[in-house]
Amino acid sequence: MARFRSGEIRHLVTTDVASRGIDIEDLSHVFIFSTPDSPEQYIHRAGRTGRVGKSGRAISLVSAHDLMNFNRLVKRYHVEVGELSVPSDDEVQARKVERIVTRLAAEGQNLPLDDFAEFAPIARRIAEHEHRDRILALLLRAYFQAPAADEVEPETPEPLPPPRRRDGGRRRRRR
Repeated sequence: MARFRSGEIRHLVTTDVASRGIDIEDLSHVFIFSTPDSPEQYIHRAGRTGRVGKSGRAISLVSAHDLMNFNRLVKRYHVEVGELSVPSDDEVQARKVERIVTRLAAEGQNLPLDDFAEFAPIARRIAEHEHRDRILALLLRAYFQAPAADEVEPETPEPLPPPRRRDGGRRRRRR
């Protein structure tokens, strides 16, 4: 939790039960993956954003099965909702490409001059090569598959000791 609060970790995923009692300020988004059992639970979850006059978004993924209950909750509590459609595969791909290009361009602006001088001739040669798309795809795959320097390994819980036997570990022989 401390790493999330400090900004070292950008995303936090929890179950409904695990999120009880967690109080985090300045949440910009809360994603609600299932309609809660009670309207109060929904309002509490959605209220994690926009505290103390700040704005935030609660994004609810509502199945056709839960739609009637969700609409009833919206009317009862006068919640303003907007329906968003799921983006198409092409839209997702276009957004991904734009994010990658923006990220690489920003990192390129910070490239030390020595590195630029070393790699610029290679970049120009690749740009002229007949298989430039394949070469760039290979480089991008290697770049994005390499672990980031700031990548955080998930914490692995300690394994539980095996349950103790009532007989002190001795096995009885049947005769």
